[in-house]
Amino acid sequence: MAGMLTLGSVLGGIAAYGLAYSMFEPILEPILKYFELLKEFEGIKADLEDQCYWSLFLVGVTPVPFQLGTLSAGLIGMRLDGFIAVIAISRGIRYFGLAALVRVFGSRLEKILDRYETPLMIGFLLIFVGLIVYSLAS
Repeated sequence: MAGMLTLGSVLGGIAAYGLAYSMFEPILEPILKYFELLKEFEGIKADLEDQCYWSLFLVGVTPVPFQLGTLSAGLIGMRLDGFIAVIAISRGIRYFGLAALVRVFGSRLEKILDRYETPLMIGFLLIFVGLIVYSLAS
């Protein structure tokens, strides 16, 4: 089951990447030019490119919406081979890790996740944002 989830996540990620990558030039670039934001976008893109693999990996293993990471990777034109490797590894860790936890803890884990889902999500999100801010600042 974890293998199928990982494969589906990788295939969906490739589709989202392709959509964002192919839509930049015909749609987003003219909008950025119109609002005179292309130079700022290029600066942000350069910053993201420096940290893209680490950032995408964190998105892949945490409960942060994965689609945002895959769309962002397509927008900045992240190398496709690196993109596929990072999402396969990160999603594999996430799904096989969850499968192992369910195997070990069973229904107790389900009760914990049901009870603490929101605080866990907020905690992971804060850690994720903190790591990104730290990596961009250094």
